[in-house]
Amino acid sequence: MCIVGLSVHRVRTGSAPASVALGIMGDPGFTAYCGLLEVAHIRQGETVLVSAAGGPVGAMAGQIARIKGCKVIGIAASREQSEWCVREAHFHACIDERAEPLEERLRQLAPKGVDALFDSPGGEVVNAIISGDHLSLTGRVVRCIPNGASPMSTAVRVLHVDISAHEQRREAFFKDVIAWFAEGHLRYREDVVEGLRNAPTHFCRVMRGESFGRALIKA
Repeated sequence: MCIVGLSVHRVRTGSAPASVALGIMGDPGFTAYCGLLEVAHIRQGETVLVSAAGGPVGAMAGQIARIKGCKVIGIAASREQSEWCVREAHFHACIDERAEPLEERLRQLAPKGVDALFDSPGGEVVNAIISGDHLSLTGRVVRCIPNGASPMSTAVRVLHVDISAHEQRREAFFKDVIAWFAEGHLRYREDVVEGLRNAPTHFCRVMRGESFGRALIKA
């Protein structure tokens, strides 16, 4: 069973392994689902930019946007993550923020601007996109960080994701993601270590940005 706030729901993963209940079919996936479909209301043909695309929330957000007919551009923390997003998760493109000029690449990939920016980590990347005028006229920023700092520009439409406000959509989420996985539309990565004794070290790797995929401990 998984605890969600004060409620309890049964783990359902369809044909996927049970571990995805902590990833694409758990709260990371539900955050991406609600943020794009219930908050940003993305539409077919729009361009969606996803920061932290190699993480569990960002990777799911990009795949949902692709399934809904959007052009998906990711921003990832390494070449390995960037290549995985394109090769496995089928993003249209993914920028390696440590090796490529972000703004120059965005102008090439989205010359008319980005319609929705899905952001989970926040920080300098988001401010660079906003200050660089990379959003379209109808562009909006979806934030996953509770009480996170607002972007520099007050003219930008910023939307916040609170999955507790969308709990009534949980059943629709399960129905959709189980079907999408069965149809081969979803990919995921897990970074698993053995033994609780390794949990502190694993946690530190995550905080340093060295983990790739959903970080899990196998007891």
